[in-house]
Amino acid sequence: MVDVERLRRKTLFEGLTDEQLDAVGAQCQERHYGAGDVVIRAGAIGERVYVLERGRVEVRRSIREGAAERVVSVLARGRETTGVGDFFGEFCLFDLEPRSATVVASESTVLLELGRETLFDLFGRDDELRITIALNVARVLAHRLRADNRRPVA
Repeated sequence: MVDVERLRRKTLFEGLTDEQLDAVGAQCQERHYGAGDVVIRAGAIGERVYVLERGRVEVRRSIREGAAERVVSVLARGRETTGVGDFFGEFCLFDLEPRSATVVASESTVLLELGRETLFDLFGRDDELRITIALNVARVLAHRLRADNRRPVA
């Protein structure tokens, strides 16, 4: 169980009522990762959304088939980062495709995890919660896309 005050500060949950945050918090699992621990592996089927509570993660991706992975984004709590938002793994809410990137903790990190099926159960009971979270995800994805479009082409 994650308390309402912790969730209230998270981008993914902006605009939710205390009652909605309480329902989400009851389903969140807090997980601890050490530096170098893999949180998500590219190619795996996504079943969880992750919210960064503390620490730093690197999003790594191969630019082309067979190439080595390189860091394409960094998410860190309380520091300037190349990532937008404080959550990742959200694509599993929209498709059943394999993960497109590997995410690795680059220091001691605490993540809040929510299972896709758990979220879908909450969505089925509360349309407003579903719409608010979907809009929050869309807003962050739009910011990430704009930031990516501003980067020089290598």
